[in-house]
Formats: sequence, structure tokens, C-alpha cells
Amino acid sequence: MSEIGDIIKNKRKELGLSTLQVVRGVGYRNISKGLNRLNEIESGRKLFPKAGVLARFAALLGIQNVEFEWAARREWSRLDQPVELQLVEWIKGPVFRTHSLPPRCTPDEARTVALALATNNGHVVCLTLSAVRFEYFQPSGKVRRRGSIEPYVRSLEKENDLQRRDG
Repeated sequence: MSEIGDIIKNKRKELGLSTLQVVRGVGYRNISKGLNRLNEIESGRKLFPKAGVLARFAALLGIQNVEFEWAARREWSRLDQPVELQLVEWIKGPVFRTHSLPPRCTPDEARTVALALATNNGHVVCLTLSAVRFEYFQPSGKVRRRGSIEPYVRSLEKENDLQRRDG
């Protein structure tokens, strides 16, 4: 379930279009790839599709890109709820190890443990804070934070500006 997927699916059905018609209408040369992409979006398996992909669907279906922007913000708020803190240490390639944290461990305490693991073991350690917010601790001690809706929303706004200018 995703709001963006629901917007596309509802509009497609309202217009009486099949998934195949939509995929052809937005110009996919590889129909299988297009059908897979549309299915991922409509089913919610792809929560935040690229803005350019959404713009193609929006143009065909008559959807304003600003609808996607607000849907993305609501979706992000729903997903950005605290979860049980988890540490994952990447050993090499697909090999990883999870680490338990003490009960009622705070995010700051988890950060301290993550940093120590990364620097002592020489591997990247990921701290999961929510379904969409993560912090990566490098062996060098550097921390990269991931999980902001703003870059995605800016890409949607850019497409929205292009749509207004061209349309």
C-alpha cells in the first residue's frame, strides 16, 4: 500500500486504461520492464519512485505532480516512526552480522555502540532508527546519515515546475 501507487492506480482505472495501455502510453520500449515498474508502484513495493518516472505517468494520466509531492510527505511521515533499534555490521559483500542492543537502549547509546563496533572491527555498521532513517558508521569514525524526504520532494518539485512551464 502506498499513496503514490493508489493515486496512479485509481486514475488509471477511472480512465478505463489497462496496465499495458499505460505502459505503452508512457513510452516504455521494454513492455515487460514497464509492466513490472507500474506493478511495483501500484502495489506499494516501490514507495518512492523516481520523479522522472512519476512525471511520465502523471502526464499520461492527467495527474498534477504536486499530488505526488504531498502523498510522498504523508507516506514518509507514516514510515518515519521509531522502530526497535538494530545494528547491522557489514563484514564483506553479502555477509553481515546483527548485534543486539540492551533493552531500553536510547538512540544515543546505540550510536556509541555502533561507532565502537565500526572502529574496532573495521567494518561499516548501520543503525536502523525507522523504516526510512538510517545512520552508517564508517571504520574511520565518519557517520553518514540517510533518511530525509527533502531530496526526493525537491526532485518532485522540479518536475512540477517543468510540468507547469510546459503545460
